[in-house]
This record gives sequence, structure tokens and C-alpha cells, in this order.
Amino acid sequence: MEFKAWEFDGGKARKKSVFLADEDYVTLFVGNLKFARIFASPENLRELSVGFLVSEGVVPCGRIKKVSVRGVNAFIEVEDAGNLDVLTELRSSGCSGVVSEEPEPIKSDKRFRRGVVLSALPLLNECSKTWRKTGGTHTACLVAEDGRHVASFEDIGRHNALDKTVGWALLNDVRLDDKFLLFTGRISMGIVYKTVRAGIPLLVSNTAGLSKAIQAAEKLNLATAGFARGEKFTVYTHEERIA
Repeated sequence: MEFKAWEFDGGKARKKSVFLADEDYVTLFVGNLKFARIFASPENLRELSVGFLVSEGVVPCGRIKKVSVRGVNAFIEVEDAGNLDVLTELRSSGCSGVVSEEPEPIKSDKRFRRGVVLSALPLLNECSKTWRKTGGTHTACLVAEDGRHVASFEDIGRHNALDKTVGWALLNDVRLDDKFLLFTGRISMGIVYKTVRAGIPLLVSNTAGLSKAIQAAEKLNLATAGFARGEKFTVYTHEERIA
């Protein structure tokens, strides 16, 4: 949305138009259960719903039968809802951990060429149209092993951007085990768990990794890299997979 604000620059002040990223509460209903309330950018909610449920380890994609969206509410039908009623309800963006169990390690040993990863880095800026306009979003970009852009989504929450990208791939039967993810947020434990559950073997961020997350990535066979900017990046885990 466009908003009138005051800009102060040294001793000068002027009123100017600025653009703000949209945000809203998105509610996920699983069957008859109000399952989660997520603070998110209110678009691509089918992708968000599927990606969230799968990357949080709530249900595998094969058990999701139907997703419909009305306004900022998403309704998901699943086979065998199980113990969903005892799982925690989320209330803000940047939250994760509905299922606390550590995921199984990634089975893929896919290798990626350093030159391809470097050549793909400009995609983060190219795919961040809302961020360039508002400065208020994160981006997740799915990239093929040859460096081709596959899909990308922006959201006010970094976890949501990842979920939307994963959800798009699952809804469109796109393989994830032979691709890598470019990402604008910190590599936290929640992001590592989501990436591993999605089966993506390499996560590349333009910012830092956090200690427990990088230890978990090493254990879970996830290759990670941070500070990916310009012509360089820092590989934290499984450097043998970036040849």
C-alpha cells in the first residue's frame, strides 16, 4: 500500500510517498479444526498452506486431499487427521516448530557446481520485486541444478517465503531433491528443519547461519552456505556437495 511519510535527511525534511508491504493474519483450518494462525503476506495461500503443513512435519503431501481459500482463510482437507488437535497453534510470522521431533536426515547426496551457485545469486534480487519497492519482505527462490529459476515467492516472514516455495513445488509435482534454495533470511533451526523435511539438499542464504542450526544441518545431511553476495559465499556444512 502507498503511504505518506516524512523523510528527514540531515537538516532537511520533506513529505514523500512510500510503499508498505501488506500483512494480515492467515488462518489455516484442517478439517473442522482451526489449526494455525500465521502473520503473513496475504497471497499465494494455497502454496503457503501446503508448504507449511509439510515443512512443519504435520502431514505428508500425499495425505492432503484438497485446499481451498476464502479471503485470508485456507481450508485443508487431509486423510487421517490423527492428533492434529493437540498441536500448537501459531500466532505470528517467523514461528515454526509445530512438530518438535527432529526430521530424518536428507537422503540426497546431490552435488552442485560452485559456478552455477554463484551465477544464480542475482536471482535473489531479481525475484525480490516487493522487497525492492518496500524493503519489507523475504524471498525464497528454488533453483535447478543448471542454475535455472524454477519458482520464487516473497513474504513478510522468512519461514512463510520458504513454505510458499515448497508448497508450489508440491502442488505442481516438481522434484525438490535435485534443486537448491536461495534465501534472504538467517539460517535458523526452524529454517533448517523445514528445508530438510522438504528434501531440498542445499540451502544458500545471503546472510548468516546460527550455531544450533548449522550443527543440525551437519547432522541432517543438509549442505548450507551463508553470506552469498557478489562473487563469494561461505559454506558451513557438507562442502563436498558444492564442487
